Amino acid sequence: MASIGTQASLTSYFPPQWIYDVFISFRGEDTRNNFTSHLYTNLAHRGIDVYMDDRDLVRGKTIEVSLWKAIEESRFSVIVFSRYYASSPWCLDELAKIVQCMKEMGHTVLPIFYDVDPSEVAEQKGNYEKAFIDHEENFSENLEKVQSWKDCLTTVANLSGWDLRSRKHELFDGASFGRDWDCRTIFINSSFGWVRIAVNPTDKVLPSLSGLCSLEVLDLCACNLGEGAVPEDIGCLSSLRCLDLSRNNFVSLPKSLNQLSRLEILALEDCRMLESLAEVPSKVQTVNLNGCRRLKKVPDPIKLSSLKRSEFNCLNCWELYKHNGQDSMGLTMLKRYLQGSSNPRPGFGIVVPGHEILGWFNHQSEGSSISVEVLSKYLDCDGSGPMGFAACVAFSAYNESSSLFCHFKANGRENYPSLMCISCNSIQVLSDHLWLFYLSFDYLKELKEWQHESFSNIELSFHSYDRVKVKNCGVSLLYSPSSESSAANSSGSRLWKR
Repeated sequence: MASIGTQASLTSYFPPQWIYDVFISFRGEDTRNNFTSHLYTNLAHRGIDVYMDDRDLVRGKTIEVSLWKAIEESRFSVIVFSRYYASSPWCLDELAKIVQCMKEMGHTVLPIFYDVDPSEVAEQKGNYEKAFIDHEENFSENLEKVQSWKDCLTTVANLSGWDLRSRKHELFDGASFGRDWDCRTIFINSSFGWVRIAVNPTDKVLPSLSGLCSLEVLDLCACNLGEGAVPEDIGCLSSLRCLDLSRNNFVSLPKSLNQLSRLEILALEDCRMLESLAEVPSKVQTVNLNGCRRLKKVPDPIKLSSLKRSEFNCLNCWELYKHNGQDSMGLTMLKRYLQGSSNPRPGFGIVVPGHEILGWFNHQSEGSSISVEVLSKYLDCDGSGPMGFAACVAFSAYNESSSLFCHFKANGRENYPSLMCISCNSIQVLSDHLWLFYLSFDYLKELKEWQHESFSNIELSFHSYDRVKVKNCGVSLLYSPSSESSAANSSGSRLWKR
């Protein structure tokens, strides 16, 4: 985020020349003779330069320099997650390199889930969990490497991708990753695959977008779009899931943007003239506003209705900080999210400039970890148990490609995957920031299939492999209004804490 949990925002850095259009990462024993060969053939027949390492490699050896270089020299990586992908240390090393290139070079990553549930990859369940039991034994002297593999799986599995369990041979039938680098490319995905439309970045106004009702991914990053250049009929893109308008020069966006009912990801990174974003579609999951330095207004999260976690990423948005309560802004946004529904929603996160954790987070700890007891007298009565917890982390980053991960342990024994994370991508973070998020206990139980078990203790720890310093962190347990021992917060909302 900056992405919380999911690094789903589209990137826009383009090296002066690519050697390959697509790098395919796959486990040969699972897919070499079926899906991956079909994918390679279709791409190659359309003149697309594909790097697919098809040799019988000795697994477990250090990734070769030539293969490492091939990833760096590819514009896209397609990762074919199969049932036993995680059992291969070679594949996981490959994955880690791809994620590094995504963060540092703007490498575009497209995950495909073949014969495996995306949640199994993201949360390391099933065969992926079994694979990591072996890895932790085989790499017992380098558990940090094993954890980094897990983090990379979670990061990529939360990107927009394709679950092919019911349509294994449809994707990319007619794909095009064209190489006209003087034009930006719109990718259209349908059941017949991908087609490409070129958009000249020197045009001051986009052509009409009507008729593109099958469009799922629209990348207009760095297209020199000024005020009024985005047409009102953008709202007709009824299938659009990802919209990248980063690094453009408009001051505002068409109101019809709110009509994109299927939009999940909205990237507006480094839109330095943007002053206001009044509304976004209710089901959006990620809004990336990093580097929007003139931004003064963001959407009210009370209107969000996604059944998945939602996040607002506002690194370096200092005008937003000045005009919205400074250090209290993140907490205000968090409270508004929780007021939006009588039923607890899975989670919400926001990263904003800030220095101090407010006293509302009544459990606080210096450093990068905190443990909180969940009072047992509230656990068993209907309607009185905690619905979840809110957390706040004060941090500073000293690297353009910094990442910060949150790890969660419940009842002293259950380790979850990296539930949420911040990635600064190419953003140089200026000064201190606050990362706030809420997670419901029902959502956490579903991750580990704990529907019939309660939480007695929760522990959060934050770590980074880059130059990120966590100053302190805080937690507040949240209870439903029916809890007799709860007291309403100062705003009189449905948010209750203890």
